[in-house]
Amino acid sequence: MPHNLPSACPTALGPPKRNCYYFGKELGVYHFELETNYFNSKRWMLNRLVSGYGVVCGLDVREEWQDGERGIRVDAGLAIDRRRCPAFRAR
Repeated sequence: MPHNLPSACPTALGPPKRNCYYFGKELGVYHFELETNYFNSKRWMLNRLVSGYGVVCGLDVREEWQDGERGIRVDAGLAIDRRRCPAFRAR
């Protein structure tokens, strides 16, 4: 595999590098491997992050005070509810 292609299995989160197509572009092995690695990276990321139910990312929860009242703040994120997760419906 050429040295300038992404590694086989990503270890850190980040956007995968995608091929930029345009009319007249000559496609070689590098471009086809880049396209394959793009979809493999997306699949590996989903397999690593979205297996079952729970917090996928984000949703930082912390105590917050506003006008003398105690409350909680939940930041943006993504989670999968156990009741709505197809893999766990039968249980």
